[in-house]
Amino acid sequence: MDNKYTKLQECACAALRQSSRTITKHYEAKLKTVGLTSAQFNIMAVLINLGPMPVSRLAAAIGQDRTGLTRNLAIMEKNGFVQFQPGADQRVKEVSLTQHGTNKLDAAIPLWEDAQNSIARHIGDLEIIHDVARKLKTTIGD
Repeated sequence: MDNKYTKLQECACAALRQSSRTITKHYEAKLKTVGLTSAQFNIMAVLINLGPMPVSRLAAAIGQDRTGLTRNLAIMEKNGFVQFQPGADQRVKEVSLTQHGTNKLDAAIPLWEDAQNSIARHIGDLEIIHDVARKLKTTIGD
């Protein structure tokens, strides 16, 4: 007899959330030796590549809600990793990476590379993950 609830164990959302938590734990374990979280590393990577920007643009760039990002940025500012300054429009503050933040990112990159290589050894081509992420974002994303 087919149980109507059996199919619930094959939930795409649950599988992706579980995979995300697993990968996040893996990166967190590597990055904690330099005192960073994976979320902080991601924020730093965006800022180093795109430069200073308003918090709303940073939130869009990393796919995080502004409230959660603001909490992370407050911790990062307290630790001296980021700073806020007036943007071209004086009403809008921009966030940028400090020299201390850049130094911390530089120290974290080899650990991130180790995590990347470890994931690649386990699943193969990392492009698979990026393909799925792009496909989801372009087809059902916000």
